[in-house]
Parts: sequence; structure tokens; C-alpha cells
Amino acid sequence: MRMNRQGIAVAAICLGTLLGKGGLIAGPKSPAALLPESTLAVLTLPNVPEAKEAFFNDPFVKLFSDPAMKPYAGKLQAAFQENLLGGLEKGMGIKLSEYADLMNGQLTLALFASLSDAGRPSIDVMLALDSGDKGEELKAKMTDVRQRLTDAGASLKPVTIRNFSFFQLKPGPEAGSPPAGMPSEVYLGQVDSFLMACSSSSILERSIAGATGNGGSTLASEPNFSRIYSGRFKDSFGYGWINFGEIYKMIVPQVQAMDRQFAGNANPLVPKPSAVLNALGLDGLKGLGFNLKQSPGGQMVEFAAAVPKNSRRGIFKLLALEEKDSQPLPRVPDDVLSFQRVRLNLGDMWRELEGIVGEISPPATGLLELFLGGLGKDRDPGFDFKESFFGNLGDDIVTIGLPPKSTELQDLATAPTITLLGSPNPDQLAEALVVATGLIPSGGNMLTERQFQGRKIYSLKIPGLAIPGAAGPGGNASQEAGLHLAPIDDYLVITLDEEVLEGYLRGPSSSSRPLRSAAGLRQSAEALSEGKLTSFRYDNANELLKNLWELGRKNPEMLQSGFGMAGAALGPQMGGLEELIDFSQLPPFEQVAKYFHYSVAGSSSDANYLNYRWFRPTPPKLK
Repeated sequence: MRMNRQGIAVAAICLGTLLGKGGLIAGPKSPAALLPESTLAVLTLPNVPEAKEAFFNDPFVKLFSDPAMKPYAGKLQAAFQENLLGGLEKGMGIKLSEYADLMNGQLTLALFASLSDAGRPSIDVMLALDSGDKGEELKAKMTDVRQRLTDAGASLKPVTIRNFSFFQLKPGPEAGSPPAGMPSEVYLGQVDSFLMACSSSSILERSIAGATGNGGSTLASEPNFSRIYSGRFKDSFGYGWINFGEIYKMIVPQVQAMDRQFAGNANPLVPKPSAVLNALGLDGLKGLGFNLKQSPGGQMVEFAAAVPKNSRRGIFKLLALEEKDSQPLPRVPDDVLSFQRVRLNLGDMWRELEGIVGEISPPATGLLELFLGGLGKDRDPGFDFKESFFGNLGDDIVTIGLPPKSTELQDLATAPTITLLGSPNPDQLAEALVVATGLIPSGGNMLTERQFQGRKIYSLKIPGLAIPGAAGPGGNASQEAGLHLAPIDDYLVITLDEEVLEGYLRGPSSSSRPLRSAAGLRQSAEALSEGKLTSFRYDNANELLKNLWELGRKNPEMLQSGFGMAGAALGPQMGGLEELIDFSQLPPFEQVAKYFHYSVAGSSSDANYLNYRWFRPTPPKLK
């Protein structure tokens, strides 16, 4: 029997064998101490047992173990075990659970890249798995895998790397050639408790040398990784890192080659590729990282872009957020489905964008100025759109997701939202938007202005196009699609639903409580940053999922048909998916509501990073 490339790749996950020496790694090693400094990207679980514990402590995972979920989850779990895992085990001739039990230390996947003499990038991959105190069991399993590969006709060639025995595994000729720049072979080996596989013998050699202290720098010595590891990754149960500085170095020669092709282009509006790259400011981005943490208080996901403050230009200056109050506004009630507040100075953003466009293509700047300068001149020759619009943009963008008007699918799909733009003069900003639309025909009725409780409402409607579920004044079942604007305090309120706009202008009811006073919200927000936030987001998963949950229980066939189409698209193994996902078997939401709670997210910045964190507090009834 011959083995194709896919079969070898699956078998390679179970990987390799060692017939000789041990003692490579004395005691547990961090992923950073195992990988060479030239690592382009790494994705790791530093301690698989700890990651498993965090996974099974997640409220959503606990939900499926609740006795009330057994009629629904039991059928689904049995089908997953039999159809998917069973199919894999039968095809590979192994028990996956036996190999999963061998993961008692880190599980690390790393990528490496280099440029060929022709300037083309080449990718290599490395996998490291620590079996902890089960090195002998791993050795026996890998010997069995080696025999299976040999019986399947795989090409196995013994090689020695740093005095350790590995096997070079190549796919048969029937597998065809790999894509350009992708690996064409794998080196497999077991060293002490570690299982190691890599598409490059030289990378393995550097990894072994660094891990044993016999020469060679490790990822731990790379300055940008070292900084984020000590500050973010050290106490995480999972993390990932991309060395974008190295990626940028590979992008530059590709762009320079495009410049040479561009040399004959005489169109002044078409920018040089190198000008675009330079204007974006990507040379300031040193790396990207994320990590996963769990504590008794909740689950945290952190994202970080390593952009030193003195290197932030281009898109990083364009989207620079300000350290100002980002908590919910006082008039936002606690029954909203979502709330987001971003402290972005839109006026400064526009000026920065103008600078980027000018750097990329100076003629395009002139065309942009000509276009903006003509807006509104047909109505008022003295009208200055840039001054009236961009000059009146503030530094506050608020989005509020309101509860749907009913639990019907149509209303769930069109739940109303409100957007507020901060402005030093919202009346002038509203007038600038109205004039700039160009949708005001002489004598037409597309634009209306009316007073409501002493405030002006502007409505731009599109005849013949209705928004299902959106009601206009008087509670009509539907209304024509349009944009409705109203200046209030220091904001311009924008929504697609007139009734919702009127409700916001009336203000919260006497019985409603402000979101900013919700129990535990302030403490959850403080977990997102040690300093001031530049944006804040709140999502009420309890209310959102309650509506969808009950919809699925009452109308299971509607959702099951969608899963049936998805299953058919995934292949014959997933056929009949709609029969397995029986939403009618879900228990009433009240029986499982204890597993759901709200989540918060927010951005911040410091001297080295642009940060974004997501935090989900542990539901009170699970503490």
C-alpha cells in the first residue's frame, strides 16, 4: 500500500522514533528555550494538562456536562465520537485517546521562513510535544508508528542530527510535488520525553543546540519576544507570537521588485508600491501576540501589537485612540444587548489620512480636495464641507445595541442599534451630513425635518425600500429605509429606526438602571488595563443567547435545515448533521442560565504595545 501526502501528514502528527541517546533536555523546557531565535511564528500550550483544566473549567464547556443538556448533548457527543473520531481512528489504525494521554508537557508548533537566492520565501515547520514522565510509552507508540509508515510504503531514511537519531520521511512519487516554498520532507525523532518533527534538519540542529546549551541562540533571547513573554505570556496557558519584523524584511524585496516593474507606468495617479508600503508605517510593527489566561475571576484573552510609541506612524497613528473616559454614558440602561465606546478623534484621523494619501500619491490629494470642495456648493456657494463636517467631528464614537422588539426571527435579525458621534457642534455636523448627501431633489420629500420634544430630527428616506420590523411614528409595522439624525447634547445620534430614535431622545425610564452602575462592571473593566482604556465594549451574552436559545427550541426545523446544508457541504462524514443537532431537545433557558454572563473588552496603549483585551467574568452561580 502506498501512502499519499495527506496520509503521511496525519501520521507525522504522531511522529518519529529515537534508537539511541537520551538526556537532551533535563527537566521541562519552555517553548522559548526550545526554539531557535530565528522563529517566525509560534503557537503553543506550554503545559497541556493545565490547558485541559482551563478548557474544562470554561462555563460553556461545563454547560454541555449539565444533566439538563443530556438529551441534546448526549446524541451530539455520541455522533462526534462515532462518526468523526471513529472514522479517523479506523483510517489510521490507532486509538487517538492513547496518543492524547501522552501529552503531559508542552505542545508547540513553530514556523520559520527564509529567502531563496531568487528572493522567494520558503516556509519550514516544527512540532514539539513533551510526554512528561511517559517517555517509554511514547517510545513504544512511535516504534509502532514507524512500522506502520514502513508497511504503508513511506520512504524512511535514518539520519543523525547532533548525535541523535532521526528519520527522514518523504512522500511517495504519487503524492506529487509540494507547492513552491512549502516543505517536501519531515525529520522525525524522540528525545527523552520529547517528540520532535521538523521539515528542516538545520532548524532541528539549532533547536537541539540551543536547548542543550551547546551553542546557538534561542527564541528567549529575541528582544521583542522576551519582552512580551515576561510581561504577558509567562502565566498563560496558551499563547501565540508572530515576528512581524522578519516578515517585513521579506516583504521589502518583493515590493522593490514590483517597483522595477512599475518604472514604466506613466499614470501619476497610480502610486509606487514602495510609497504605499512606506506610508502604511508597517516598519514600526515588530510583532503580534495573543495569550489565554484563566483565574477564579474569569477568562481573559489578550492581543498585543508590538509597536514602540516613537515608531507609530501611518495606520498606527491614523487609528490612534485617546486615553479618555470610555465607560457607558449615564443614559444607557443596563438592559442593552451591547455597548461600545471608542475614543477616536475623527478630525485628527482625517488629517492623518490626508497626509498618507499625499505621501502615496500627491495628485490624488488634489482630486480629493476638488471633490470635497464642491460638496454643497449647489445649495450655498459659501458652504465649506471640510470645515462643517471634519471640523465638527469629536473624539467619541458610541454604538448601542438595543433589545429586539420581539423574539420572532425577523426582529432578532433586525435588532435596533444607535450610533452617537461626539461633536463640539452636533447641529452643524448634522447639517453638513444632510447637505453632503446630494439626495435632496427640488420639491421632493426624501428629506424631512421635524421637531420632537424640542429637538430637531432629520430623516433621509429611500422610497420603496422598507426595513422589516422597524417602526415609524405611530407604530407602523414597517417603515421606509432611511437615516435618521438628531443632535443632542455633545453628540449626533444616528439610527435607522425613527421609533428607537424618539425613545432615546425621551431618555431612560424612571425604573431603568444605568449600565455603568451594573454589579461588578467597574471591576471587570479595570481588569482590562492597568491604566486608562481607549475603548470599551460590553456584550450581554445572557440576554442575547436567551432569545436565540428559545427560538431554537420553538422552531427547531428552521435552524436544523441550515445545519443540514452546512453538513452536506462538509462532506459525507458530516451528512445528516441536522438530525444530530436537535434543538427541540434543548432544556428551557432558565435551567442553564447560570452558565451565561456578560463579557467586556477594551483597548489601551503603553510605551511598547497597542493592547486589546477580552474578559468574561465567571458567572456568579458558578463561583
